[in-house]
Amino acid sequence: MGKDQDFLQAVKDRDISHLQKLLAKAGKHSKTKLLGSSKRINIDYQDSDGMSALHQAALVGSLEMMGMLLEQGASVGLSDNKGMLALHYACWQGKAEPVHMLLQWRSPVSNQSYDGATPLHLACQHGHFDVANLLLLHNAVPAILNHENKTPLDLACEFGRYRFKMQAKEDNSE
Repeated sequence: MGKDQDFLQAVKDRDISHLQKLLAKAGKHSKTKLLGSSKRINIDYQDSDGMSALHQAALVGSLEMMGMLLEQGASVGLSDNKGMLALHYACWQGKAEPVHMLLQWRSPVSNQSYDGATPLHLACQHGHFDVANLLLLHNAVPAILNHENKTPLDLACEFGRYRFKMQAKEDNSE
């Protein structure tokens, strides 16, 4: 396996200590070529599906691995073969902390995958209310249509992903 692929494999294996070692080596060689190699280490290496280590870390929701990769310069704007960013995968999983981390690193919030889905579409379709609210607070566009001409709200309703908050009105009469 090549050095570039090692980042991705360490994340797939959820091997944080191996990832730390690889990133430490990459940090030492970030401005120079690897000894005996004609190329630099590519932290954004993508497999045959276009998945990078950051995509994979977002998919499994590992804040620690995501943080390490982002600190070493992993790109939040990198799309896989489906046009999905790491943010799409984090939203699909529905954990607010990884989504928040990617947003703090300025991940594009309303990018559409090749089927037209934004991260907000995925959060709404799967009923991840906290993630949807977080995206909206970061200016996600709720009116974007996917390729089926559906908004995130349409998907939430279609899949029964809604909840109502009833607030009791205070009785001001005496």
